[in-house]
Amino acid sequence: MDVVTLALAKKGASAGEKGDKGDTGVGVKSITSTNNTADGGTSVITVTLTDGSKSTFNVKNGSKGSTGSQGKQGIQGIQGEKGDKGDKGDKGDQGIQGEPGKDLSAEVAALQAKIEKLEGRLAALEPEEE
Repeated sequence: MDVVTLALAKKGASAGEKGDKGDTGVGVKSITSTNNTADGGTSVITVTLTDGSKSTFNVKNGSKGSTGSQGKQGIQGIQGEKGDKGDKGDKGDQGIQGEPGKDLSAEVAALQAKIEKLEGRLAALEPEEE
C-alpha cells in the first residue's frame, strides 16, 4: 500500500523553516530467482536490500494452460536460391507393346509401279550413247 502525505498551507502563508536532513533510506540492491519451469513447481525469489537484509518468497507455478487455437497463415516469404542439380534417376520400366502397324503393302506396290513407269519414260527421253 502506498502512503501519501499532503501538506496543507493557508493561502498567502509563508513557507516554514527547512528541516534537518533525514536518515539514509533502504533500497533494493538485487533480486534473484531460481527459475523452476515445471508444471506446479516452485520458484524462489530472493530480494536483497542495501542494508544487507534479505527476504525470500516462494512462487508456485500454475498449471499448464490449454492449447490455443491455430493462428492465421503468415505471409509468403521470399523465394530462396536455386538448389543444386539432383542425381540422375533410375531407368524406368519398359512400356507396354504397341498395336501392330497398318499394312501398307498395297500402297508400296502402287508407288513401285509408278516409279517403274517413270523410269521407262525417262529412259525414252535420254539420248543413246555412241
